Amino acid sequence: MYLLTLVDNHSIFELIFEASSALGTVGLSMGITSALSYAGKLVIIGLMFVGRVGPVSLAIALLSRQPSAIQFAEEDVVL
Repeated sequence: MYLLTLVDNHSIFELIFEASSALGTVGLSMGITSALSYAGKLVIIGLMFVGRVGPVSLAIALLSRQPSAIQFAEEDVVL
């Protein structure tokens, strides 16, 4: 949310609303999304992705790199 204030010159209320709406994947807007800069749109896209995937799912996907307990059978194929 702080990144939006750095890259765009809109009111803080509008930027917080847009960022929280994107993070919550609500679909609401105050109508400034099309007026955001390219960097602002990328921040909104990133917030939408994080909101969709979820912080817990993202943390599990990035941090849990344990070896799999599944072992596949190996066999030589004779033709």
